[in-house]
Amino acid sequence: MLKLKILLTTGIVAVILAACGAQQATTQRDEPIEAPAAASEVSVAEETPVETAAESAEIDEAALQELIDSMNVAQQEPPAEVALDEEDMADFLELDMKTTDSGLQYFVEEEGTGDVPVEGDVVQAHYTGKLADGTVFDDSYAMNMPLTFAVGKGMVIPGLDEGLSQLPVGSKAKIIVPSELAYAEFGAGGVIPPNATLYFDVELLDILPSSPESPADVAEADYTTTDSGLKYFDFAEGEGPMPEEGQIVSMHYTGWLEDGTKFDSSLDYGLPLVVPVGQDYVIPGWDEGIASMKVGGKRQLVVPAELAFGHEGAGEIIPPDSTLIFEVELLEIQS
Repeated sequence: MLKLKILLTTGIVAVILAACGAQQATTQRDEPIEAPAAASEVSVAEETPVETAAESAEIDEAALQELIDSMNVAQQEPPAEVALDEEDMADFLELDMKTTDSGLQYFVEEEGTGDVPVEGDVVQAHYTGKLADGTVFDDSYAMNMPLTFAVGKGMVIPGLDEGLSQLPVGSKAKIIVPSELAYAEFGAGGVIPPNATLYFDVELLDILPSSPESPADVAEADYTTTDSGLKYFDFAEGEGPMPEEGQIVSMHYTGWLEDGTKFDSSLDYGLPLVVPVGQDYVIPGWDEGIASMKVGGKRQLVVPAELAFGHEGAGEIIPPDSTLIFEVELLEIQS
């Protein structure tokens, strides 16, 4: 799926994880390629006669100009937008669309009864994305994979971000996203042409719970302490398999300093962390803590500094010699 900003991100799109992460959308826009210098700006080295057995050679200025023109033509004229197919896209064109100040157009087909998301809310949505000629470039329904992203955080293209933020949970709508609120003159991944207007059928499924502000209180006597000094407590043990070393797992997590300061949470982005177990991709205490969990399990980890970032800390976020507290949920073993 694109992850449209992604959006355009997992297949191409993760619609959205935006303009990604999607990611959205991954998908961040690529930097434009600078066009070669125009013919008038190309300097030709001073002509130096080269004597042959017969006569001096002369530069063919007409051939040189033709070569320069051929190098520039593709850059000078970007591809045109896909032509609108009025028959295939009649379901969009015949609607009385509302237009926002940004130029986004939308029409609510079914209005939900839930809350309207605000900036920072993590939402789940289904969508089908089309080009103007009716070509479907991404479809979360077909992949059975709803788009999950945090509103207003740049994780999907701006038009999708704005469009879904107009809707109560449970709503279905059609959204027309002008190119400047999508991928502009750059396009995306060979799937979205430059200057393309995008057409979406969307359904806002849910607003997901945000991360907890503080870790749950656990009595000291309830922790299990390992030989390394790691402490853990299981809120739920899970009923799935236990990961083996080298297997790739996905999990949600929230992390705090010992004083209760929250420094990170996958829940705030709607994107689980995906890592191999036992391969030093995460701090030692985390690696050890998840290795004995079962899929579906939820656990609190208390990680001493020597199993985390030690005397150095991590940037301005984790001070030196910090004990870290994590609450983690093992969602899946992917391989």
